[in-house]
Amino acid sequence: MPKDEDAAQFVSSNVVATPYHELGHGLIDVLQLPVLGREEAAADSLSALLTHEVWDEDSATQIVYDTAYAYSAYAQEADQGGWELAYADTHSLDLQRYYNLVCQFYGADPEVRQDVADELELPAERAEGCADEFALMSESWGGILSGLTPTAQTKGLVLVGADTATDPIAAILAEEITVLNEKPGAAAGNHGFGGGTRRGECPLRAR
Repeated sequence: MPKDEDAAQFVSSNVVATPYHELGHGLIDVLQLPVLGREEAAADSLSALLTHEVWDEDSATQIVYDTAYAYSAYAQEADQGGWELAYADTHSLDLQRYYNLVCQFYGADPEVRQDVADELELPAERAEGCADEFALMSESWGGILSGLTPTAQTKGLVLVGADTATDPIAAILAEEITVLNEKPGAAAGNHGFGGGTRRGECPLRAR
């Protein structure tokens, strides 16, 4: 983990957001979920949804800022390096992922997150539809997640082959897995998991 606090926070935020995205792929594969559109976009939307539902406002905002900055940095690096845009890639372009994330997070609570939309330069014409966009993805994922409760016969999520005592990234992942296993349906919203059970701090600040 970087010694610089801002850099360490950036890494921590992306260590949180990336497994949420990969969890989306895992659920789609294991549960054989139908996906209307790109699977990568569906996984991105789950990451945004879990960030909103699992974390308190300040921590969720920090995670979104850091994740959005990563997309922006990738796009800037590609532009400065003269790289050809990956139009044929299964992922959306980096700046598209940036604006999708900002829109979805803003759309979850537009009154509270207007400053986020302004600071991250979400275009007004896109912002108009973000609440509906969030509601659609919340309804889509929430109906699935609300029924995912680990039982004596199921293991839930398991972290394999990681030393959480010496590896800070593994420790963050272990904490995320514990929370998601204890709070199934984390992105279900009114389907069974409300905002009152969200956590209080980002991984870096909690240690």
